[in-house]
Amino acid sequence: MEFSPSFAAGARVLRTDQLRHDLFKIEYLLTTLRRTPRAAAVEVYDIGWLRDRHRFLSSVLAARRALQQEKIVDLAAWRRTGVAREESLAA
Repeated sequence: MEFSPSFAAGARVLRTDQLRHDLFKIEYLLTTLRRTPRAAAVEVYDIGWLRDRHRFLSSVLAARRALQQEKIVDLAAWRRTGVAREESLAA
């Protein structure tokens, strides 16, 4: 399994579909690692890292969802303003 290099310094910002894909992979790996009888020290570190990464990516995805709900520009008001300017320029 290959992860997007979003954790590397200077990495580009992941698209939402890439975030969802990475979250799916992390959940799969965590489920697989939990099924092992006893975790070695390296696996314990990896599980901790994956949990932290999952929390981070989930919070980024939640923030994006919240931002998508916000109205950045009121198009109706923008159009009304544009019409008013055109009328004043024509006069």
